[in-house]
Amino acid sequence: MAKKIYLSPSEQPKNRYAYGNTNEKDQCRRISAVTAEALKRHGFEVIDATASTLSARCNEANKWGADLYIPIHTNAFNGKVSGTRMFCYRLSGEGYKACKAIYNVLAPLTIGESENIKERPELYEVNMPKAPTVYIEVDFHDVPEVAKWIIEHTKEIGETICKGVCDYYGVEYKAVSEPVVDAPVVDEPVVVQPVKTVTQLAREVLKGKWGNGSARKANLTAAGYDYNAVQKEVNRLCNSGKTTATTSTTKTNEAVAKEVIQGKWGNGVDRKNRLTASGYDYLAIQSIVNKMLK
Repeated sequence: MAKKIYLSPSEQPKNRYAYGNTNEKDQCRRISAVTAEALKRHGFEVIDATASTLSARCNEANKWGADLYIPIHTNAFNGKVSGTRMFCYRLSGEGYKACKAIYNVLAPLTIGESENIKERPELYEVNMPKAPTVYIEVDFHDVPEVAKWIIEHTKEIGETICKGVCDYYGVEYKAVSEPVVDAPVVDEPVVVQPVKTVTQLAREVLKGKWGNGSARKANLTAAGYDYNAVQKEVNRLCNSGKTTATTSTTKTNEAVAKEVIQGKWGNGVDRKNRLTASGYDYLAIQSIVNKMLK
């Protein structure tokens, strides 16, 4: 009798990716769809869940008599940590064995480095299914380069999860005849459609929201924006000494000088740029700051 595999892709559209103007739900559904087709190709019965609640999914899997329950997610933490994480009920038994089989092929594929399998019995989708659970966090979508990699490799990820399931059940994995390459329409790398104008971005740069130097360039580029165009507009705003922003100088120079001393306007050239872009007289405010600090 064919083994029954229940796939439960993330239902979290608010978990935005750091690249690609997309989210965890959309990418995990793409991965799950590939996994489902690959598993069917190898003779497994598959349900690729569409129910919107975890309780409905667990109930469906239990009534169906699933042999393996696989939630598919991507992770987030601090924008720096990356790597494959997997969870099971305990570090023994069939859940761990299935986790290990998939981890052994998926972790080497993903580009992160902080990788492990942990007991997480408190998770609903680990605790409630009657079948062993292999809870997959593919990698961290809040890291721009990792998010980009996930988007561009959903087919490889799905096929690799299938291979791990095959390894667990002792089924020979057979790769698709053609290279696993994302289709040009459905699975091509998603390009950000900028929702802000260059001038809006330049104002944000002057406020320090995009970092400085190489970090600024990397952040803007990862978000899909033209760094050179934004920087050109930053220079124009700074040289003009004013901005078309709706911000008005409602504070006195003395009030702004106190904020400068409190560190609210940055330091050095950054401070000058931000004050100028906000319509303040940098030299006048700096003079007041110097007097206050004497």
